[in-house]
Amino acid sequence: MSRANKENLVRYTQNLKKYITTCISPLHGAVEKRVTTAIFDITTANTTITLKNLGDNVSIDWGDGTTNSSMNHTYTTTGTFTCKIYNLRVIGKEAFRECTALVSIVIGTGITWENHRQFYGCTSLKSVVIEEGATSIGYADDTSRQTFQNCTSLTSVKLPKSLTAICNSAFKGCTALTSIVIPRNVTEIGAGAFHDCPKLSIFCQAKSKLDGWDSIWNSSNCFTVWDAGNIIVDDGEL
Repeated sequence: MSRANKENLVRYTQNLKKYITTCISPLHGAVEKRVTTAIFDITTANTTITLKNLGDNVSIDWGDGTTNSSMNHTYTTTGTFTCKIYNLRVIGKEAFRECTALVSIVIGTGITWENHRQFYGCTSLKSVVIEEGATSIGYADDTSRQTFQNCTSLTSVKLPKSLTAICNSAFKGCTALTSIVIPRNVTEIGAGAFHDCPKLSIFCQAKSKLDGWDSIWNSSNCFTVWDAGNIIVDDGEL
């Protein structure tokens, strides 16, 4: 084995170990799978959280004793609050955009995405878990993009086996992200999906690039491992 291949293998092993220990957020497994759960870290009293484009009939337990259907909520005290969003079926345009208090989210089953920039600029967001049932990140057409762009603190992403498409610039500018596993059912990845992710290693379960993956899907030439096997798509599954 050449020195370069040995170095790649060591790097792959190190990143895989890190992915196993970090990609399953402590929050994951402790929440109902049909509930989307967000954690907000409120550092200043009287901070207002504003959400939008979450569809109809949504009920939100804000984690401070308040439950309503409002898309706006003011936390009167500081602290870390677990917010549960019930009956969520759609995450629409700029739903959580630039919500700097958001630190973790588990997106429940059966969610569809509409339009773009749902989590754009959530600079404190560290952990994302997308439950089974989601088929795309971002709305799967040429106008959708930037779902998690510029989430500069993001270090942990868990994608479901059901995923088939990742939109343009989905993780662009996620400068802290070190590892991600692309499930084998992903047949479409948009341009620049991982652009400007300088620390990222990509573990693809596909054996090689598929025709539906844009020619510049990996425009920053992130370190990539093909035929990566059944790596952590379900909890504890290798």
